[in-house]
Amino acid sequence: MEATTILTIETRIEELIQLQDGWLDGKGRAPDRAALLRLAQAFGAHYAPDLPLPCLYPTAEGSVQAEWSQNGWEVSLEITLPAMTAEYQALHPRTGEIRELGLSLAGDGTAGWLALNAALKALQGTPAWRKAPCCCAKVCRPSFPPDDMSPIKPGRTEPGFIKESDPD
Repeated sequence: MEATTILTIETRIEELIQLQDGWLDGKGRAPDRAALLRLAQAFGAHYAPDLPLPCLYPTAEGSVQAEWSQNGWEVSLEITLPAMTAEYQALHPRTGEIRELGLSLAGDGTAGWLALNAALKALQGTPAWRKAPCCCAKVCRPSFPPDDMSPIKPGRTEPGFIKESDPD
């Protein structure tokens, strides 16, 4: 993992360490400090450097929530401290598709981190909107938009497109 990545995660976790019980209108429980330090180390050791960094937030229960927005997906990972178990959920608002995983990030946590990295990398593939059923089947086909994203010129016939002169 790159040094700048580690510093960014560590910096945010250092901010979370400063929280005290009652941080949320008198009700929020502070995350366990030792568990936060283990989480920072685990991110440094196991999180793939080619993935986008998450935003990290405390939860009222004393856990940590990591969030990503990528390729049309909204992803959250709620990490329960100090157990280091996590619930992963990816939602694509446009298609309604949901992907969920239960992960263990405890101990060497390699399997859990590998699964998290793989799940996040899978979202970087084909955009979900290209897989979704099209609402305008009369005009477009599964190849819409064209893979090369080139504009369709008037009078030019492309597979899967209806020429402007075609009736309904």
